[in-house]
Amino acid sequence: MDKYLRPTDVIDYNHPEVQDLARTLGDGISNQTAIAKRCFEWVRDEIKHSGDFKMNPTTCAASEVLRHKTGWCFAKSHLLAALLRANRIPAGLCYQRLTRNGKTPPFTLHGLNAVLLPEFGWYRIDPRGNRSGVDAQFDPPNEKLAWHIAVKGERDLRGVWAAPLSSVIAVLKNYDTWEGVRDHLPDLPFHGRDIRYQAVILKNHHVLLLKIEEEGKAVWIIPGGGREGSESEEECVIREVWEETHLHVEVERLILDEKVPQDPFYERHKTYLCQIIKGMARPGIEPEVGNAESPIKDIGWFDLRAVDSWDALGTSPPFAFSLLKRIRGKLGYARGT
Repeated sequence: MDKYLRPTDVIDYNHPEVQDLARTLGDGISNQTAIAKRCFEWVRDEIKHSGDFKMNPTTCAASEVLRHKTGWCFAKSHLLAALLRANRIPAGLCYQRLTRNGKTPPFTLHGLNAVLLPEFGWYRIDPRGNRSGVDAQFDPPNEKLAWHIAVKGERDLRGVWAAPLSSVIAVLKNYDTWEGVRDHLPDLPFHGRDIRYQAVILKNHHVLLLKIEEEGKAVWIIPGGGREGSESEEECVIREVWEETHLHVEVERLILDEKVPQDPFYERHKTYLCQIIKGMARPGIEPEVGNAESPIKDIGWFDLRAVDSWDALGTSPPFAFSLLKRIRGKLGYARGT
């Protein structure tokens, strides 16, 4: 948790002006939730959104945002994180991928915050500033963000970052004017992300699954993800397995190619049978969430010979259980319940 309390070059709450404001906002209040609300409302209302107000200069570090009283959503989130951390309240950064006009591509990242509240746990808040059609509020445990996911291709990025994404910093540092930032707002590359390329890693009749924990819920899935750049399907599978399990594998063959309407991120899943070359399986990372805490919490081996031993799947979505059964059938194991 210490990483959500430390100062950084961008979340620079050790700056005297940031410290003074943090002290003023927390003065006379012992309840952390009340302090967090006061900090949120101050940044939301007192710092003008650079795009809304067409204001220069471009700011990035918390102290710059405070000095110039303006910032893009990302910069405002840096100041809010600094004020919260200065009051010893764990805080981080979150991101959404949104359409720029609310209807159609292109997409852009949007920056907001998460704060760890004693009564509620991690709680997302959006200090970008209200305007007509935007009404972000602090009302835990209810989320009242500026924007909600509404268009295909939009998404909430998983995780809470302790430091900003490098792509965000690059834009804020490279463009001095609000027009420059507006024309180069960052996005995450999602090339080839309509298909999830995933791996059946088989060892002694057992298949490896990952335990993913998000928003207090746990699900089990097989390793996999979307292609990056010009990599082949097999190269994608090998990379994803390495990132998520620390295993080196070789791809043998495609065993399933299916449409998956129940998956909110991918239209199809292509499932490849893989064999381990070397390594010991252990929980890996999700590079898309940068240095945020990885949602991969555990790995498990599920015996294809014994469906009744799959109790560990617990409350995982039904398609996790049915996928294992389809894999079981494709690989020639006895069918049954």
